[in-house]
Amino acid sequence: MGGAVSRLEETDWKTVTGKLTRSKETIDGSQPTKSYGVYYLHKIGKNQREYHVTDENLNLLYSSRMIDGTLAWFDVLGPGLNEFLLRVQVDLSRRYWVIYSYGSPSYAGQFADMTATNRLRQERGEESPCLYKKACITVTWSRYHAIINRYGPPPEE
Repeated sequence: MGGAVSRLEETDWKTVTGKLTRSKETIDGSQPTKSYGVYYLHKIGKNQREYHVTDENLNLLYSSRMIDGTLAWFDVLGPGLNEFLLRVQVDLSRRYWVIYSYGSPSYAGQFADMTATNRLRQERGEESPCLYKKACITVTWSRYHAIINRYGPPPEE
């Protein structure tokens, strides 16, 4: 991973694609950064989907945890105890990555993805929150490019 100076202020928000409509929108709802940051991935356990993400001072920012019974799915957790933020569903070819949020819709009136929610409730019990689609990442066959599209409300008629 590398770092670069943010060019957020240079973005022409009227012409960009990807369904981000304002400079304050991010996948996880956090505020956008004004400059680059240095983050470290620390492998934990033996599974390929389990990491801790820390800053330069080794403060835990995020961790990822594999989802049992899947080949490539994982959860992204915050620094708090069992602070589930996102679930990432990856297809077998690793080309399509669907990102879900725990309990928070992407837009007003969004319906929960009941297929993903029912799977979560089978794993963790009926009190588990609903899962809402946030974005889909499509990786090209060459693996050099990816497109991310956020889920948003249907167009007005």
